[in-house]
Amino acid sequence: MKRITIAAAAAAVAASAIGVVVTMSSSATPHSTALRHVPVRLAADTTTGVVSYDSEGVTVAPPLASTSVPAPAAATAQTVMDSFRAQQVPAGVVGKQMDSATHTVGQAQVTESMPVSPEVVAGVPYAAWVVTYTGLPAVSYAPAPPPPGLSCTFVGVMNRATGDWTEFFSSCS
Repeated sequence: MKRITIAAAAAAVAASAIGVVVTMSSSATPHSTALRHVPVRLAADTTTGVVSYDSEGVTVAPPLASTSVPAPAAATAQTVMDSFRAQQVPAGVVGKQMDSATHTVGQAQVTESMPVSPEVVAGVPYAAWVVTYTGLPAVSYAPAPPPPGLSCTFVGVMNRATGDWTEFFSSCS
């Protein structure tokens, strides 16, 4: 797995994720840069619809019913993708494949174990949109290229109440 923090990806975009628990139902703050290749453990429970990115502290599960009104940027899957396309981190990682690569956009209930955004409280769930791209080639922000044969999943998490992106991360195996 390749761990890419928001600061590393944003720096790479200017020059040319990360502890979340997502249970399905931003403008994230950059933090320290960590680039490394470590094994990823992706666990999926097909009976409950829960997917866990253990090395990132992220679990994605079905959404809870909500009567709250979302922020305008989080009103529909289309407004979420419009906002996603405008973000520097996804543009740097997904790039030209933004519209052609396999991806999903879905509502979720998110609980982060190591939140990056100041609007997220560790262990407290919130309604979110999760954008997931699968089968992407690895992107290296280091002088060396990534190991050959890596296939990556890139995930963006938007807080439904605020329309802010709270998390971006990439898991590669």
